[in-house]
Amino acid sequence: MLRIQFFLAGDERSKRMLRIIDRVTRLLIERFGPRVTSSSRDFIAYVLTTSIIQGAADTIQLDVYFVLEAYREELKAKFGVMDFPAAILDGQAYAGEEALEIASRLYSLLEGSRGVSDEELVSGLKRLGIQESLVESGVEPASSQVESKVLFESNVIRAGISECLAKLEKLRGEGKIDENTYKKMKEIYSELLG
Repeated sequence: MLRIQFFLAGDERSKRMLRIIDRVTRLLIERFGPRVTSSSRDFIAYVLTTSIIQGAADTIQLDVYFVLEAYREELKAKFGVMDFPAAILDGQAYAGEEALEIASRLYSLLEGSRGVSDEELVSGLKRLGIQESLVESGVEPASSQVESKVLFESNVIRAGISECLAKLEKLRGEGKIDENTYKKMKEIYSELLG
């Protein structure tokens, strides 16, 4: 199994990464259709959205963690990252601009791999963190100006956050969450929804 993890907080760089990951998710659904299953889980300090793609070559798991700003420092150690945004690929952690570059390279790889087999795509994904050019990996990348083309529309990630927001409202209504925690979590969810 190939696992790709992205960690986002409330900063501007994380928001830029979220727009790229949003587009990545849509490309995965476009390519793999019914072989993509998605789920979302909310924890006190973060929300986890997972997409699992059952490919012919390998299983791909894309995890996106939305970290609440109040828990930012504590979760760096838990997830083994230097700062947010972050990406973990094949056990290697990347932070800041490097993590954003991994997200951009992932988008470019998916965008440029429409005509290649699943096996070639998985092979390219496994080399994402290697500092070789994507052209050398056999897959032509799309433009690196991803952010200007990406629109934040309804998708799996947005739906997952909306679901977590609904669960939060339910917890509040049932009196299972204190008002301060509710306000902090609602602020972050609302900010992520834009």
